[in-house]
Amino acid sequence: MSQPLLNPLEIEDLLNQYRSDLRKLEYQMYKTQTVIQELEQQAAEAQKALSLETAKALPGATKETKKGKAKTGRRGPGRPPLAKAAPAQEETAAATGEVKETAPAEEEMPQQPAAKRSRKAASAKKGAPKKKKGGPGRPRKSAAEKKGPETAKKEKAEKGDAGYRLSDWDKFIIDSLKTKQQALITQDFLDIAKDNPDIKSGEAQIKVKLNRSLHKLANRKGVLAKVEHSGRGYAYALNEWVNAKGALPKKYAR
Repeated sequence: MSQPLLNPLEIEDLLNQYRSDLRKLEYQMYKTQTVIQELEQQAAEAQKALSLETAKALPGATKETKKGKAKTGRRGPGRPPLAKAAPAQEETAAATGEVKETAPAEEEMPQQPAAKRSRKAASAKKGAPKKKKGGPGRPRKSAAEKKGPETAKKEKAEKGDAGYRLSDWDKFIIDSLKTKQQALITQDFLDIAKDNPDIKSGEAQIKVKLNRSLHKLANRKGVLAKVEHSGRGYAYALNEWVNAKGALPKKYAR
């Protein structure tokens, strides 16, 4: 059977259908990735709540153990009470004239008055060395600054203008926008990534990573702004390019 020939109208219709299928697949991939991120966040919150409940349960058991110990008698378990001299032995001693010295009863140490205890506690506090406090308004040094100025500069460069640590794909998107100096759609980022010899991932994997970073930078971090363009969907621009009314100047338009 020979291959049927299509007229230009049919070819254009078939191209539109393929493009529509491709957009649907990209949309499904984007929604699946969003659901995965939400489930990962819920799993992390559930794990955190479980660890907090476990930590709260441990001190309670310790307190009950201490309370059980506190109810035990002061003299300690198994200690016999002081025995009294038998009457017969006392009479025999009186008749013979022998006087035996009995062991003095256990004397309890007299408790000090509350006023004396408070004065001793106050004097002990005065003798303790005072902790040095930093000057008012003095900012604490970050971990990177303590390591050295070069480490702090390096970490600041990795965080960029966003104020948090950027992933490699976050940097790729931001650098692509700064290089092109115009708003870009997902396909533009994909084409730039495929032309980059340092990126070895396949096209499907690149799309997933791009969609993840675009969603994070635009919807969660506010680094990117979604803007309209001549085609379907929307393009992405740096948030600093958009004016106060939320419009993108023509010099950055796609």
